[in-house]
Amino acid sequence: RTKSVAFLSSSSDSQTSTARSSDLRYSLFTYHLKAALSGAVEALDGEFLTLHSLFQYVSVRVKRESKANHKIQAPVLQSKSPGVILLGDFTPRLTQSPLALNQSPVQSVNFSDSEGLRVKDVLTAIRKSTYSAEYLEGRVNDQLAEHFEEDLGRAVARLKNTFDFPEDDVYVDGAAIRFPGGRYWLEYVADDNRSGQLIRRVTFSETWFADAGEIADVLTTLELRPTKMQFEVKNPINLKAVVPGIKAAGWTLKSQLEHKVEFSQGAFQIAIEGDTLTFRGFVPSELFGHVDSKQSTLARCVLMLLGN
Repeated sequence: RTKSVAFLSSSSDSQTSTARSSDLRYSLFTYHLKAALSGAVEALDGEFLTLHSLFQYVSVRVKRESKANHKIQAPVLQSKSPGVILLGDFTPRLTQSPLALNQSPVQSVNFSDSEGLRVKDVLTAIRKSTYSAEYLEGRVNDQLAEHFEEDLGRAVARLKNTFDFPEDDVYVDGAAIRFPGGRYWLEYVADDNRSGQLIRRVTFSETWFADAGEIADVLTTLELRPTKMQFEVKNPINLKAVVPGIKAAGWTLKSQLEHKVEFSQGAFQIAIEGDTLTFRGFVPSELFGHVDSKQSTLARCVLMLLGN
């Protein structure tokens, strides 16, 4: 119940703050302040973030890292409060998973988005366009790890700052990032011998299903805006058996082949093929973050039908 006003500055008035941190978007001070406010384990006093524990966490790291950069910077806290200022309660709480993936036939979830990429941006030494698109696609993919090295390194830092992963369990692996129960990777697909699409993909195993809401948090941390979500189920889907139930749930059958069926409902589309279920038009934060949202309700109903 303690109330007070406190002032926390990045340095004293006789010092210069440094903008250098492992994430180019943030200064050194803001980088560690953000980590503390997000619940970094080392910043907590038990399960709580207090004004004192936050200051200790930020101050130690800013002093240490600025010194390594041959600068002197010490954050300053001014507070006249005689009691403890509580900033956050990070006590773990059980939450209901919107899709109940851990009770569904799903064994992994995959997401992807894409953006245009020119061959000459990666293969700077190639001046002619006489090579085939297939050859250049292979060459570009061979160079993705080096070309996006800095981007991948910053993504690793964001994952470690946002989630309480063991230090050695998040790392760059070629043109990919490994993290507990998942993998994020880059792949180039040629449109022609001049340009193509950079596909960014991430997959999550069943270890994430108990609290599926954190899947959306990982996507946000990786700055991924999925245009496609794919669920892999444990056994092949009997298409003839599931079509009537999905239609009865309000979906319109758009295409039916021996190996694949497609449905739509407003702006949402689903396709079922073999042992995969593909969603389009869904937003991860709505799908995984809100139990009663329209998107989670639609998806949950389809997964229940597949499970039955």
